[in-house]
Amino acid sequence: MGDKKNIPVFLHIPKCAGIYVRSCLLSFLRRYCWYKYREVPKFVCGYIEVGHFYSAPVKKKHLVSTIGGAHIEFAAFPPISADFIAYVVFKSQVPEQFRVDGLHFSMTHDEFLNMLESDDLDVFAAVVTSEMLANNSFETLAAVNQLVPYNLTYFASVKTPFERALSMYYVHKQQGDSIPSMMLLPFYEYSFSEFKSFLLSSDSEPGWVTKFLVGALGDDLSAVDFLAYPIQRINELLFRVFSDAYDLEVIPEEFKPSENGILGYPKVNETSIKYKYKLEDLSFEENSRYLDLHSEDLAVIDFLQNAPCCKLNHN
Repeated sequence: MGDKKNIPVFLHIPKCAGIYVRSCLLSFLRRYCWYKYREVPKFVCGYIEVGHFYSAPVKKKHLVSTIGGAHIEFAAFPPISADFIAYVVFKSQVPEQFRVDGLHFSMTHDEFLNMLESDDLDVFAAVVTSEMLANNSFETLAAVNQLVPYNLTYFASVKTPFERALSMYYVHKQQGDSIPSMMLLPFYEYSFSEFKSFLLSSDSEPGWVTKFLVGALGDDLSAVDFLAYPIQRINELLFRVFSDAYDLEVIPEEFKPSENGILGYPKVNETSIKYKYKLEDLSFEENSRYLDLHSEDLAVIDFLQNAPCCKLNHN
């Protein structure tokens, strides 16, 4: 297998196929581990969630079991706030104290950076999560870039603010979230009127994509090794990024181009909700409000569609 050229880093914009990409990355990692090391049991691969932990365990609120008349509860840590996810091969003994389950590990920022500095990890790919923006932890990216011998190359799948808000609307409704602009209908009931209320409010996170990309990459996106494709071309994006970074053994056959394009996994990670609302259905006044409220993200996406660095519309 040839040399690694760079380390792909996925910028996970919520509701833009992040879970789908993460599942693909784990599959790619296992292929990489086999093709490079040829001894998967010896060189164990997995993904590390890097982030902030609560300092003490808490008891789960629900009862787990009753034994001999006594109620038994498990003590557990609340979920990690993962800023960064690294898909790695452990080159030395696997630190079992960090294992959560199977191929899943969790570390603090310092623990992860210490392992990088000790050259105990072969980093295959990484994911920057929305928590990095929430926790203002972007300095971790700079530290990783200093400690690994390869350049980080960034990629993302994107939706228009309308598409992203629509996906967010469905998820909030399904989960029964208490969103101020979604008080028109009960849980699991949908309407275009309620969606418009959400779309044209701060609940739809106007400007979030811009803040996230600028936080991760800096003010000048054209100066960064960054590739962005629409979500409808997510498999093409994955093939492009990983074939540029590694020999093709990393990419499953289903992702390789053919006469019919790229096959295999679903071409888009679309919701199955039957309610399909369209931007064209907004009134003139509503469309003007949409353009004004989401102007930052619309400008960035427009830039990505035309910037040579990002090649959003290029083949």
